[in-house]
Amino acid sequence: MTRVPKRLVIKVWMSNAAPLFGVAVAALKRINAPPRRGGQTDALVSIVFAAASLEAFLSEVTYLANETQGLPDEPSVVSTFANVMEDVERSRAQIQARFQLAHLVLAGKTYTKGAAPYQDFSVLIEARNELVHFKGDEYFLSAGTAGSP
Repeated sequence: MTRVPKRLVIKVWMSNAAPLFGVAVAALKRINAPPRRGGQTDALVSIVFAAASLEAFLSEVTYLANETQGLPDEPSVVSTFANVMEDVERSRAQIQARFQLAHLVLAGKTYTKGAAPYQDFSVLIEARNELVHFKGDEYFLSAGTAGSP
């Protein structure tokens, strides 16, 4: 007689990065204004969700590396990546540093900071940070206006 376990646990992995990126792209496509025109809420949505999708992607790749490390045909770089990214996560390093370390481990070199794709990524993260981490004592001046508000 075969015993059936009382509870069977099945791990299911679902991507969060792809749907988040889909929201960013959909918002971008809805923008119908010339560049640098204010009042475009979809621009805000696109920036925030594009940045979130990159963070989710790196988290998901780290999770998958953790789940597959030690499998018979898995390259040793997978375990190295999983271990490094786990330490980086615990240290609460900035997302730019996380991507640099991930690229270093996987490609053997860091991104060139002044060139694509890192430069575009860095601008995106800076824009997201300015929007999400806005300080109440900051203000903006209209173009050509001098002095304080």
